[in-house]
Amino acid sequence: MPPFTHPRAGAELTALPSRDDIVLRCHSSHKTKQTPADKRRFNTNDENRRFSIAFLCLCLQAQSAGAIQIVAGTSEDKMFRRASEETNADSKMAALMEFEKQFPHSKVLPAVYLMVIDLYRQKDDRVKVIEYGEKVLTLDERNVTAMMVLARNYAMEKHNVDRAIALANQAIIQTQK
Repeated sequence: MPPFTHPRAGAELTALPSRDDIVLRCHSSHKTKQTPADKRRFNTNDENRRFSIAFLCLCLQAQSAGAIQIVAGTSEDKMFRRASEETNADSKMAALMEFEKQFPHSKVLPAVYLMVIDLYRQKDDRVKVIEYGEKVLTLDERNVTAMMVLARNYAMEKHNVDRAIALANQAIIQTQK
């Protein structure tokens, strides 16, 4: 995919934002007032839409490349499905932790940990997000989602900023392979 330009910064994208950043950017663009100079430079809604589509394509490409399957009908499969389909956050967390205990060597543990990350992100618990992001990378060193989650959270915590930059760059390189 060719590089694209961030609509506000006017610079080529070097690190991908999180899903929350995309949603925020798209929603806020409808509320912000543009100066006449802004309108001449770019159409915010069109640029944001292109930016969002490019981001989603990168995420889908990265996720589909690393899809791991487990044998259908096994207890591992049933427990994984039950945990992933759970809608209550607390019940889902309990089911995911139980899956980790029952199947500590499962090939889908990175996916389990990504679901755990999402739950901790909803609770705004960056320490746990970072902990589980590192667990994902321990099991799957090419996981772009984990790289971006870690890069974002390290940067927001102003902790391990060099690692944040390295992970963001590594994620971009992984998506280009």
